[in-house]
Amino acid sequence: MEQTVIFAVTLVVLVAIVTGLMGFAVPLYAQLRFDHICREYHLMAEAQNGLTDSDALELTTALESIGVESVAIEVPEADLSKRGTIQSLHVEGVYFYVMPVGLFIREKKAFPLFYEGPFLSRSVVN
Repeated sequence: MEQTVIFAVTLVVLVAIVTGLMGFAVPLYAQLRFDHICREYHLMAEAQNGLTDSDALELTTALESIGVESVAIEVPEADLSKRGTIQSLHVEGVYFYVMPVGLFIREKKAFPLFYEGPFLSRSVVN
């Protein structure tokens, strides 16, 4: 009987610890997804010397689909910069998630996300 009680208490404590740690892992996972999507468009911007308006809209839509709000993108338009110019893709957003602050208390928190990716213009523009 003692072993059963000790096992049950240990199991409850272990589940509480794992649940708490999962709450801390959510914003880190959101940052990884955010960086992955931004990296794809960073490579596209590097290949095109910037992003078109439709590409920037696709980036915004992709970020909003994973729960990022207030997306702000700063990138030069495609094919407008001279060869050898260093350009930058700058993306900001806010990810809201629910964080456990007590046993039965959850609080909505904001996690700011940033991506900064410089690239070199390689195309020749007349």
